Amino acid sequence: MGCRCTILPITKSFRELGFDVDDLPPGTRASMNGQVPATLTYPQWLKRQPDDIQNEALGVTRAKLFRKGEVTVAAFTNRNGRLFTLDELRRREADAFRAVSL
Repeated sequence: MGCRCTILPITKSFRELGFDVDDLPPGTRASMNGQVPATLTYPQWLKRQPDDIQNEALGVTRAKLFRKGEVTVAAFTNRNGRLFTLDELRRREADAFRAVSL
């Protein structure tokens, strides 16, 4: 009772499994406009999109704050993932709103 033991698997390397590679190539995943590197985050992907896509995804005001680099995508929601209203966001990020003249 109260044991703190943990089972930890130890895996073999690709070479030990008989594959002539040291590591697998980086993966990709689908996006609305084609394959992207698996390591690409949503904010990185969104930054590369045209203004109309950013506006559609975030709303015009949030997109403007995002484009100007004043607010990150993560700042638009609380810890539970609830989207802050623009009034709540304006109170939380007053300097950012002033910086982009909103």
